[in-house]
Amino acid sequence: MKGHEISEKQRNRIKVKFPPEKKPQVGRPGKSNREMLNAILYWLNTGIPWRDLPERFGPWQSVYSRFHA
Repeated sequence: MKGHEISEKQRNRIKVKFPPEKKPQVGRPGKSNREMLNAILYWLNTGIPWRDLPERFGPWQSVYSRFHA
């Protein structure tokens, strides 16, 4: 676990605040709420532009759209 990522204990405390994850009917499955939250925390902690998010978080546009939803 990296410094900007949430632990399992932290995730269990806040998971009720997130909408339930849905399985897509078609296409590629989306990232989990936890993965998206870790990407947003990374962005907030580093102050980098959205486009510079590491590839391990997936497309920056997906993280951006979840943040602004």
